[in-house]
Amino acid sequence: LVHELTHAFIKLDGGFPELEPFVEEGLCQLMAWVWLQQQPETRLRNCFAHAIEHERDAVYGGGFRAARDALEREGSLAALLARVRAMGSFGGAPAPTYT
Repeated sequence: LVHELTHAFIKLDGGFPELEPFVEEGLCQLMAWVWLQQQPETRLRNCFAHAIEHERDAVYGGGFRAARDALEREGSLAALLARVRAMGSFGGAPAPTYT
């Protein structure tokens, strides 16, 4: 649910440029993962967090890992969101290309 709410936030906020799927899906996965980290530790919570962390898909998994790395660099979700609003990217590693 957090993932889908993040899509809605990005679209309705009005401050985000059109985002590449790698960036938008990565940000949505990151927000879901952050929410999970704030929940009491249970087997189900750990299962969902593990699935996000180890997703092999380039857009969802690669996007999440790039977003998590950017969060570490930026230091806060607010700073990361400001970067994505301003640049349309996480900075750092480029998004994968698709043919």
